[in-house]
Amino acid sequence: MRHPLMRVALPGLLIFAAATPGSAGDTKAAAPNPGKTAPYRQPKDSRQPKGSVLFDQGPTTGGNGGCWSNFTESQNFAEQATLASPVEVTSMNIYTCIGPQGGTIHIKVLADDGAGNPSTFLYQEDRVPDAWVPDPTSGGFLVTVNLATPFLASAGTTYWYGVSGNGFELGQFSVLTPGNGTMAQFQGSVFDHHTTVGDQMFQLLGSVVPVELLSVTVE
Repeated sequence: MRHPLMRVALPGLLIFAAATPGSAGDTKAAAPNPGKTAPYRQPKDSRQPKGSVLFDQGPTTGGNGGCWSNFTESQNFAEQATLASPVEVTSMNIYTCIGPQGGTIHIKVLADDGAGNPSTFLYQEDRVPDAWVPDPTSGGFLVTVNLATPFLASAGTTYWYGVSGNGFELGQFSVLTPGNGTMAQFQGSVFDHHTTVGDQMFQLLGSVVPVELLSVTVE
């Protein structure tokens, strides 16, 4: 029987989620939008995601829990992940009911406050998505964004990850329920509560950092 607060995504990478449930009634749904009809044009500096899937909470890990309004300026989300090994996160995948749009998306990584809530911002970046393609498994779209600077996640440390639309709707799919069934809901940059509409449907990509490399110092 699967522990309700623990699961293994890949061998050697232990991932768990724990948070205090909040209200689902205050979470606004997003209206599906097929987006632009022309093929998505990648930015000139785009590159293929490097590494493998470190954390998998994609559409194959549970049922679709709906699509939720996701604007950087208003309602948006983050999900926590704790990995057993030190890793470099180089890319993020999110799943959405919104087709290709223009403009940039906001990437955020936050620390945990020790009580299951997001706290200090550790990484923020605005950039044009590197890919935005139909995803038949979720019934929506897969958006890939590569981090300009890889984020080093320490082993056994909880971080919160989120992606939102800057000035446009980037509806966030939730998934039922590989984790604890909640996402951290923000109002702008301020954490508000843990919504109970499901776990954030997303993936982290990158590579495990060998322990010997972490101890190397350059003089």
